[in-house]
Amino acid sequence: MPDPKPAVALEYFKRFRQKKDPEILLEFLEKHPLEFECSGWVCTAFGYIAMGYPWPSRCQSRAQGLFKKYWRFINHPPLSLAEISAIVDFANDRAKFSSSAPHKQQFQMATLWLAQGCTSI
Repeated sequence: MPDPKPAVALEYFKRFRQKKDPEILLEFLEKHPLEFECSGWVCTAFGYIAMGYPWPSRCQSRAQGLFKKYWRFINHPPLSLAEISAIVDFANDRAKFSSSAPHKQQFQMATLWLAQGCTSI
């Protein structure tokens, strides 16, 4: 397992501190999960958003959106490119050997859906 890169965590910390945007936390989680996991400031940042700062009376939807996306990512992590490629290859192979046209079309549609990118949050 590679070591976390403190410079990456520092970059995201500075960006979050400047903009206070929950999307920065989600981007950090998606692109650098190891650094995200090792960064102590992330819990404070999540708390900051959960408490409604900087505008407690107006930030409920922002906090709800952050936690909804966070739990979706944690419970259903995005597929790696290798996993997507394996599924696409399987679907293509099944489509080649399928005797009925509807099944062949279903496998082709599934392949297209996967190819369009099911890797984002």
